[in-house]
Amino acid sequence: MEMKKQLFNSSELGMLSSAFLKNLFPKPNKGQLLSKCVNGDCTLYFDLDYHEKLDLTIRQKYYEGQFARSNAESEWNNIMIKVNTAELTNEDTTDFDTYWLSAD
Repeated sequence: MEMKKQLFNSSELGMLSSAFLKNLFPKPNKGQLLSKCVNGDCTLYFDLDYHEKLDLTIRQKYYEGQFARSNAESEWNNIMIKVNTAELTNEDTTDFDTYWLSAD
């Protein structure tokens, strides 16, 4: 199945998780976001529809100035760029983990 993938470090993963927990970004449903982690860094695999929804939401927050008003503007900008530039992949994701904050 075609997905988009991007590598995130532990700090970026923490910020993403925080955004999901605070409902700033739409949480994925089961199967829409998978992960494969090694030594604290994780490659996230996004379902194409979910990736588009997440990417649009993040860019909307950016254009509304929410990143500029935070004390971590450059970090949020970096996450926006990383999500936006995720690359297409057809890797077999059968053994990957479901992202821990995925909704049922």
